[in-house]
Amino acid sequence: MSQQGLSLNLDVSDITSVYVDWIDNRAEVARKAVRRALRKTAQWYFRQIMREIQQATGINQKALKPRARITVLEKSLYANVWFGLDPMEAHRVGRARQTRAGVSVGLGHRFESAFLAAADFGNSGRAEQKVWRRKVRGKGSTAATRRMLRNEELAGRFPLELMKVPVYEAAAAVFARHRAGARQRYQQILRQELNYALNVEPFRPRRRRA
Repeated sequence: MSQQGLSLNLDVSDITSVYVDWIDNRAEVARKAVRRALRKTAQWYFRQIMREIQQATGINQKALKPRARITVLEKSLYANVWFGLDPMEAHRVGRARQTRAGVSVGLGHRFESAFLAAADFGNSGRAEQKVWRRKVRGKGSTAATRRMLRNEELAGRFPLELMKVPVYEAAAAVFARHRAGARQRYQQILRQELNYALNVEPFRPRRRRA
């Protein structure tokens, strides 16, 4: 996973104390509501962030999720949603298709003069088809150059460049949109959970054990 990343931090100890003080005679009820609210808030933001980054980049969520994680520390009343920012290898973005002009990947990602080649072995133990392009200095994007870039006989003359899709700008915009409202969102969910814990949960019939 990428080491460079963006974080949405949720430190809600001050908000929580205001609400919990109202029901200090029912500490266990309050703790359960707070735990649920913190987890639900972090999970809600995780889903929102993944969905919006997918919409902005055209990268499917299956490819995005391995570089994202949620951390919830219930005792510290802290949660974090983290997303790695390194460019993503093009073959992981979506289905890759070879065309005359190059390689098309997923929704709207096109790499002119690129080609598909099995370079090394992935997690499945099989060679992965990755998207490559040969580096040619001082050459324009002419049809002749494109043919040369895809010519396997020239493999030793020109170094290969692994094609990647940037995610930084899209992810930064998504995180920026959500940071301002994170604490308010937690407060809203906490009120719902406290209401449920005080007014609904105690009156729900308990399931009998078989």
